[in-house]
Amino acid sequence: MTCFQKPKKWLKNFSTTSVMGCFASHFLLWKKCIEYNKAICIFEYDVLIKRPLPDGILDKFDEAIEICRTPQHDLPPYDEVVEDKEFADFNIIDFPRPGFPRGNSTGYIIKPAGAKKMIKRSKEYGYLPADTMLNREWLDYKKLIPGIASKALDYSTIIEEKNRKSKIMQSEIFGPVITVFRVSSEREAISEANSSGYGLSASVFSKNLRKGREIAKQIKAGSVCINDVNSNYGCASLPFGGVGISGIGRVRGEEGLKAFSRVQAVYEDRLGLKKEPWWFPVSDHTKKWFKRFFRYWYS
Repeated sequence: MTCFQKPKKWLKNFSTTSVMGCFASHFLLWKKCIEYNKAICIFEYDVLIKRPLPDGILDKFDEAIEICRTPQHDLPPYDEVVEDKEFADFNIIDFPRPGFPRGNSTGYIIKPAGAKKMIKRSKEYGYLPADTMLNREWLDYKKLIPGIASKALDYSTIIEEKNRKSKIMQSEIFGPVITVFRVSSEREAISEANSSGYGLSASVFSKNLRKGREIAKQIKAGSVCINDVNSNYGCASLPFGGVGISGIGRVRGEEGLKAFSRVQAVYEDRLGLKKEPWWFPVSDHTKKWFKRFFRYWYS
């Protein structure tokens, strides 16, 4: 498509595959906007929604409106709200406007009229960062203040926590997050590890393998890796499952096969007696022999 030509020489810094990929995703959404003949809302993948859109917002602009920005561009003057009776805590400003920077747009609403203009300019200038194109003077691009969402400032995956009763310490998190809780002794470490009701998997790291094994035996978890993480899951001969509220039963390994088996007990009489000695009614003679046997056996 002609819109994917490289930018002009003065825009050569934008000629990267990542910029092209981002632009392409917006370009295809602009085409859908025209196809559906309806306004569409476009967010970047990492925005955090803070509040709903105000009622009647589609009547407040003709082409496009920015509804959230990166955090560094969501500071004054964007957070200085001008009271508006109809929009309550929201206000709309025309852009460009003196004193308001060209913030990085992370979310916007665009109407078919705006989408047609963006596609037209794309064919003239080539692929550019979407927010750069949106913030050019060729588009009637209004801005909602304050925004309804913001871009996350921090996506930490290693979190040091001081409160062991906090939600993140007491929850089962299936994501790339590790919580760190400092302890003063080996005993305290084991106690803290076992304080949660969850117990799917655990890991112990130690230069002393013997000590690592001793600690592993004391941790309440369905599986424990020593100097490794989750590698046990790839071993089909090892049973896998949790304890506590992390689940019951096992899959894989001998225990897993037994868990999915139905056990049936079969007893066969090999002596061929007409009546077993303990069957009712029991004669006095049989009772006497039973008493003698128990007295002999347990005396």
